Amino acid sequence: MTARGAEVAALPLEGEVLFDARDSGRTLRIGWHPDERLCVLSIWRDGRCVASFQMPRSAAPELIGALTDGLARQPTPSWSQASYTRAAHRPHWYVRRRGSR
Repeated sequence: MTARGAEVAALPLEGEVLFDARDSGRTLRIGWHPDERLCVLSIWRDGRCVASFQMPRSAAPELIGALTDGLARQPTPSWSQASYTRAAHRPHWYVRRRGSR
């Protein structure tokens, strides 16, 4: 499969796949491309890529900082840990790490 002339892999060779909280047909794929010094974030719906974002490796700390800041805020009353876990040991959105870092 190609997109704008570039080869597209079905799953990232190095990265992770996270499932959307709304349904299992939506995923966020995080793929690392060390040779290009890029991280590609892509949104998939029912096995098709519907959007992607190429982030320079140097921008990763900014993204991590934004996520950390969001996690540090107090949860709203509607938030509950139970709503974010499917099993006792693993959040429902975590699939597995592929490759190595």
